[in-house]
Amino acid sequence: MRKTYPSDVSREQFERIRPLLEAARRKTKTRELDLYDVFCGVLYVLKGGIQWRMLPEGFPKWRSVYSYWQIWSEPITKHQAAIAPVHQPVLDSDSADPTSTLDLALKKISWRGPYVQWSERENQPLPRRKATTAASWFLESSVTLALTPMACHTLSMSLRLT
Repeated sequence: MRKTYPSDVSREQFERIRPLLEAARRKTKTRELDLYDVFCGVLYVLKGGIQWRMLPEGFPKWRSVYSYWQIWSEPITKHQAAIAPVHQPVLDSDSADPTSTLDLALKKISWRGPYVQWSERENQPLPRRKATTAASWFLESSVTLALTPMACHTLSMSLRLT
């Protein structure tokens, strides 16, 4: 049992897309990996924008998750869509853009993706805080402080100096 992550989908959502993911490749031997864990590993990388080698311990090995991602990311040709009935949306669409199995699966479960793309986050400067003195903070804040008489005297002296 592995730890759950915010990028994971529910088992019910995964069961809706399992035939689509299984049809991406011919079944030549039995699978040793749980496709749910592999798919959640792919989502973890896509959501977090991390490197494949940084997958946490509970997921399958990163090479396995990466190889499945490569298979699922290949464009579906019209021939493949004609053979596999689960790829029927590709035949029905008139768009010239090739679609992949992963794209169809993510659309089917209404996956939202990362909030902000990594490339957009990387080049953003960090917000700078305005340098404030204790006296100006006290005047600008709406916090009511219980001050001792000595603290009131010290604060009033610092306000006179600024």
